[in-house]
Amino acid sequence: MNPFPRPDLSITIITWNKTEYISKCLKSVFDKINNVGFEVIVVDNGSTDGTAALLAGSFRRLKQSLTTQTWACPAREIRR
Repeated sequence: MNPFPRPDLSITIITWNKTEYISKCLKSVFDKINNVGFEVIVVDNGSTDGTAALLAGSFRRLKQSLTTQTWACPAREIRR
């Protein structure tokens, strides 16, 4: 048996210096999604306002991808 089953849903959130908003957003996601296996991945584009500390300390159920860059980060390099 696989101890890490694939989730039915992956939610990716990109943030930069939005501690208040990311906190509300994640609380809503974790409170509202039921009856489905899901994962939450947050990409922090080098925040300097405490976002990284908030994510590490308050939301243990999420997967994190932290960056230290404050210029063109991979999350902003989406090609259309």
